[in-house]
Amino acid sequence: MISHGAIVLAAGTSRRLGLPKQQLQLDGQTLEARACSLAAATQPQELLLVRRPDDQAPLPALPLQRIDAPPGGMGRSLATAVGASRLNEGGWLVLLVDQPALNLPHLQALLAAWRVDPEYPVASAYAGQVGVPALLPYHWRDRLLRLDGDVGARHWLRQEPGLTAIDAPELSADIDRPEDLPGCDRGP
Repeated sequence: MISHGAIVLAAGTSRRLGLPKQQLQLDGQTLEARACSLAAATQPQELLLVRRPDDQAPLPALPLQRIDAPPGGMGRSLATAVGASRLNEGGWLVLLVDQPALNLPHLQALLAAWRVDPEYPVASAYAGQVGVPALLPYHWRDRLLRLDGDVGARHWLRQEPGLTAIDAPELSADIDRPEDLPGCDRGP
């Protein structure tokens, strides 16, 4: 079976929310720990957690590598994680922390579809677009290393004729503003 790495992007500043969403609690677990646990359950070869350098919250109790995000937004964070990855084949499962409806069966469906032809990406489809979680093939490494700014690989996913999209309408609900918080609490 072809291997994959997992990258959890948790370095956002939560400007619209006004507090660090990574540490919000859902069902007794921080959103960051929840995303890392889901990623770990896919049995990746490596698990990379990208955080702001000033984030001093305890790390999830999982075998993972913390990557300090450089300035530059989500694209730069993804590029930094890919650059730190030890993979030399396969691809990366990329997740965010602010999708409370994300579940392991969806991640497993992404992996199963990707393993049919790992030369092509597989992405989640919701709200009329494709996005994360997504599996990005290893041969995209050079282009991923050039990412910068606040946009990840979405534009490449949208243009990829070989893309497989897995429907997940529930993932359109993310946490960006205070009104998006029902079900989450602000933690201790």
